[in-house]
Amino acid sequence: MLDLLTKLKMHDKVLTAVILPSLADNIHYRSFKVTPRRQNAHAYINAAFSIPLDGFTIRGRPSIVLGGISANTVHASKTEDFLANKTISIDIMKEAFATIKNELEPTESPLEASSKYRKDLAGGLLYKVLLGLQKSRAPKVWSGPDDLHRPVSSGMQTFLEMSQEFPLKRAGPKMDATVQVTGEAVYVNDMPKLQHELYAAFTLADVASATIESIDASEALKLPGVTHFLSAKDIIGENHYKFSGNLFNMPQHEVFASREVHYNGQPLCLILAETQGAANEGAHRVKVTYSEIRPPVLTVEESLAKDMEYKHVRKTVVVGEPDEAWSMVDQRVEGEVRMGSQYHFYLENQVSLAIPSEDGIDLYSSTQFSDICHHAAAQIIGKPLNFINITVPRVGGSFGGKSFDPALLSSAATLGAYISERPVRLNLDLNSCIRIFGKRPPIVAKYKAGFNNEGSVQVVDIDFVTDIGFTDQGSMFTEDAATYMDMSYYVQNWNWVGRSMKTNKKTMQPVRAPGAVPSALIIESIMEHVAKSLDKHPIQVKEMNLYQNGHQDIYGRILENCTLKEVWRRLKDLADVEGRLRLVDNFNKENMWKKRAITMTPCKHGIQYFGPGFGATVSIYCRDGSVAITQGGVEMGQGLYTKVAQGVAHVLGVPLENIKVRPLQGISSPNTSLSAASITSESTMKAAIKASEILKERMKPIRDKFPDADWKELCIKCDANKIDMSARYFNKHELFDHPVFNYNTYSAAATETEVDILTGESQIRRVDIMADYGESLNPVLDIGQTEGAYIMGLGNYLLEDTKFDMKTGRILTDGTWVCFVIMYHSKSHLT
Repeated sequence: MLDLLTKLKMHDKVLTAVILPSLADNIHYRSFKVTPRRQNAHAYINAAFSIPLDGFTIRGRPSIVLGGISANTVHASKTEDFLANKTISIDIMKEAFATIKNELEPTESPLEASSKYRKDLAGGLLYKVLLGLQKSRAPKVWSGPDDLHRPVSSGMQTFLEMSQEFPLKRAGPKMDATVQVTGEAVYVNDMPKLQHELYAAFTLADVASATIESIDASEALKLPGVTHFLSAKDIIGENHYKFSGNLFNMPQHEVFASREVHYNGQPLCLILAETQGAANEGAHRVKVTYSEIRPPVLTVEESLAKDMEYKHVRKTVVVGEPDEAWSMVDQRVEGEVRMGSQYHFYLENQVSLAIPSEDGIDLYSSTQFSDICHHAAAQIIGKPLNFINITVPRVGGSFGGKSFDPALLSSAATLGAYISERPVRLNLDLNSCIRIFGKRPPIVAKYKAGFNNEGSVQVVDIDFVTDIGFTDQGSMFTEDAATYMDMSYYVQNWNWVGRSMKTNKKTMQPVRAPGAVPSALIIESIMEHVAKSLDKHPIQVKEMNLYQNGHQDIYGRILENCTLKEVWRRLKDLADVEGRLRLVDNFNKENMWKKRAITMTPCKHGIQYFGPGFGATVSIYCRDGSVAITQGGVEMGQGLYTKVAQGVAHVLGVPLENIKVRPLQGISSPNTSLSAASITSESTMKAAIKASEILKERMKPIRDKFPDADWKELCIKCDANKIDMSARYFNKHELFDHPVFNYNTYSAAATETEVDILTGESQIRRVDIMADYGESLNPVLDIGQTEGAYIMGLGNYLLEDTKFDMKTGRILTDGTWVCFVIMYHSKSHLT
């Protein structure tokens, strides 16, 4: 087979069959593929072992074939020689393990697992095979040869419903679930091609820090179908797409780099063409000349060494008397926590469609924040905001990735449409999205914690350092991390310092729970470290330090209705954590090469009504009583439309089938808030409910006059009496009496894991989640959000990261071949 693969010339040949001969009866064959995840991933190592065996003796020379070590490694030849004609024993197995590790020299690559791991893995796989052949009589090693066993996944959800308020708070699927799962749902790029439509593509910088000397598009413009080349020189208005106002004060980001390149992947210009293929090819043919090409700064350590901190946004939080508290602790621990970056991996890539009309531009954008896209589109062509008519249809996932950066596409597409006087569709592929847009900020945090001998944590010091990219806008994530630094734990003394570092990367963007995710990792690591130093189980230490009713949080507010301890206790009982801890302990005593663990993690998550708020307009069509709603929130998979419709149906007393929720439109929902942070559904629903109550009050005199009229008859009589059957309400966001959050939600998870010591492979065996969200507006939708958030958190902590070419600054993990999202199912309980 090796000769076939390496020596046979396949020119003008077709391989029609490969016939593998049957193995002899004494041949033991076993193969492995060890991967980052179980499905759809290439291997860290592929390995196959063919061993001729007589009893416990290897007859002749075995065959050990390995992939993923280096381009020149096929056989572990020295190990094959060593094992030839050997009788398998513990000593032989140990020597074979050492031989294969000494023989292999894995090549280093930023996209591969470390060479040390791959060398250890090859040795572990050999040991696993030999252990299976040795047939040890010691029960503790019997699980060693086996792969991790994963049974068929299953899930169960339980919840409470408020039946007296149906259809509000009824558990049910999204109203548009059917069209989504059948592929009939229309997103921006599903909109039919328009007459004379042009397609657009960016030319991206292929260096991370340099000065642009020239951009030559002559070769691109020679391509058939290419119609326009647009750069910073063609911008009529202002060359930036972020603005100050509506809560956010953002530094300017150029639409097209005019002089300086700040990161590899930064857009330099735009090509318009008759087809997407021509636009893409044209963008690749643009020639860019740079000067002063500088080595990129790509890590926190490099930025610290070059003193590139944004010192004007350094954040310091002191709670209690940390200096005095250190003198009273019994014990101390200190350590370091690192977390990499994470891409959003929304299913619908970034896209905008700009269509010239007789008196402006009709703009369709996939965004969480219509206001910034609206502003950027008008700004780039120097027109007032009423020149742009923006519509945001349903969005195919976002997780924060469509908060601010979609304004780049909206402005570029609008410029193209305005100059060409033709519709322009700018739809990015996955690789371009990953290269261009910001991600979750990587962090390095050093901590010290002081505690008593029982495990009660009394003081914590944290030096929080984060890579926020090439502008200080990303300092908002340092600020956000500070607001969540305590997470679920009552610690009375804190000294928290947050430092934001500049690098040659795109300014980082929000990714699901941008402040809570790093803060949770840090404080959970501290609790685990304290438990280890005291030789206690982490569950004991965590439970001792949980917030409870009456505690004062880090902002000085007394926690009322804090159900965290109750959620923790009920989950612990429901998931039989104590019983399973005993089972795990027994399993670990009985198994040398497989180990299991179980722990619990709490979550106190603050909800903040930020931004101006959301409005809703409810209209009743009198002829048939049907209802249409337009509102300022973005439906991006969370079920906003469904919850809004449920609220209106409850107030008006009409079936859900009578109600349609329409996409956000700038003309009816101007100056709206960013749809983010788990506030949009409840805020827009409140606006819609209030608008419905206005209508109900207007209709009351007619209802009083005709108490027996059905809904349709009532609407007709309202029309006859000239009742205005459309009402709008704006739900203004206010923080009430809390300095940061309006309220908290409380939840906890119990997670059981298993690891194969010989390979490093691991799996999550079971997850139980319990959450208290108050009276859920739709428990089924909230369960979906809870489970999705848990899985996304697992991906961030365990698997996902962004890798760079350290010389050019180019992102290497720019597609699904090298960038993985995690695949798991969970069992959850929601109350």
